Amino acid sequence: MRGQGGSSPGGSAIPPGDRSAKCELKYVGHPFVDVGAATIAAYFGKQRPEDVTAQEMEDFADYLRQQYQRKYLSSYLTCVFPNSAYVNPTSGEEKRKDYWAEHLYAYRELAGAEEGTCVLCGEPARVRAYRQHVPMLTGVGVVSFFPGGNAGLRLCPACMLSIAAAPLGCLWCGGKALLVHTDDPNLTFRFAKQHLAWHQRRLALDGDKYPGASQPHRYGQRQDRDDSKACR
Repeated sequence: MRGQGGSSPGGSAIPPGDRSAKCELKYVGHPFVDVGAATIAAYFGKQRPEDVTAQEMEDFADYLRQQYQRKYLSSYLTCVFPNSAYVNPTSGEEKRKDYWAEHLYAYRELAGAEEGTCVLCGEPARVRAYRQHVPMLTGVGVVSFFPGGNAGLRLCPACMLSIAAAPLGCLWCGGKALLVHTDDPNLTFRFAKQHLAWHQRRLALDGDKYPGASQPHRYGQRQDRDDSKACR
């Protein structure tokens, strides 16, 4: 299912910075990044994350910002990005803008100060990620499991945006996010595309609770099967 580009109503909340440096989506071998990158590519009807343009990254970041603010999605996003500005009711407008700048729009500040090297792809890192940015990390200030006694995971903007997109490439099932990642990029892409189509059908609706799948559906029984029917 092809996504429709374009900014959310009112334009972007954060003014663009210097985009002269390179920021390219790609598979890096990490489940959250790869599924997210595949999801963004599938949204624009492309087969490879590398084919996603800078303008399309901007359009998709705007799309995520618009969708992830909906209370309709809060139950799902709470299990993926706990205590994030998407789901924390105490987050004010300024805190939300700061969070979006890190989680969705970090690629706008490629000429800014570096945070070392991205631990997932080797590109220059621009942000440090915590539990509210990346699933299963620790909170701000907790130094356990990070090298050198420095809290936070160093990430580049492309990896951060891919991780932000990952929930739409997972299946919301049994109160958890079911992520499918394989060493075959084509298969990872196929699952992400199917899950994105599943979410897009539900995002066209509204209500008090985001409906999940009662169980994972069967995949791949026929090569010519319509992807949009693979998850119900």
